Formats: sequence, structure tokens, C-alpha cells
Amino acid sequence: MSRLDNFGLSRRAASMAWGALLVLVAGCTTVVEEAAAPRLPAIQAPQATATLDLAERALYEGRVDDATALLNRAVFNSGSTPRSRLIAAEVQLASGAYQTAAAAFRELTTEEDVRAWALQGEGIALALADGSSESGHASLHAAVDLDPSLSRAWNA
Repeated sequence: MSRLDNFGLSRRAASMAWGALLVLVAGCTTVVEEAAAPRLPAIQAPQATATLDLAERALYEGRVDDATALLNRAVFNSGSTPRSRLIAAEVQLASGAYQTAAAAFRELTTEEDVRAWALQGEGIALALADGSSESGHASLHAAVDLDPSLSRAWNA
């Protein structure tokens, strides 16, 4: 005689009761998990800066898609900054959208923090857009005048 017989249950009925209990418990857990949708943590200012650093590194390494994804995440979480717009223009330049990049760089020339880099980018984009080293020459000169370390401007 088994313990189940003391309660008037057959083995089959007891198995079904346990199964129903497990489904009920699992169902409750599932409902709780679905209600709490996973969210990426918001990036705080230092993290946004680190994310932009990673985007620049990915761009430097030729990983344009990775740079774009990192840039999008930083902008989504922390908003647009002159530095993020500069990186976006660099992504356009790396993607071959020279005219679009030149326009984006031109808009950034009014931002003091990134002005030299924006002038350099504009000059390079204009030179690559028409295949002439003469295009954007004024921008390249202005960039180097503001920051002599921007030697990349002369290799465009």
C-alpha cells in the first residue's frame, strides 16, 4: 500500500495533479518575465564618452558598421553632441558619402571644440568628392592653422 492510497488518489491522478501544479507555477513565472521586458541600461555621461571612444576606434580600424552601432547607442542614450556629430560625419566619409560628409563637417565648423577637426574633414571630403586635391584646400589650410598636428589633412 502506498502513501497515495491514504489520500484516496491513484498514481495517475497524483501525477496529473503534480503536472498541473508545475504548469501553474511555470506559467506564473513566465508571466512575470514577460511583464519585465529587458532593457539596456542607460549610458551615463562617462559611459557615453567611453562609447564614443569605442566608436572612434572601430572607425579607425575600418569597422564602419560597429562604429555606427556604437555611435547610435551613445546618441540615443545621451543625446547629440558636437563630438558625436563629428564621428557621424567621419562615418559618412568612410562610407563614401563625400558630399553628405562635407555638409555635415561644414555645419560643425561653428563648434569651437571640434572646429579644427571639422575643417579637416570638410577639406578631405571635398577633395575626395571630386578627385581633386584643390577642392577643400582652404578648409585644409584652416584646419592646420588651428591645429598643426592635423597632418592627415595633407595626405587626402
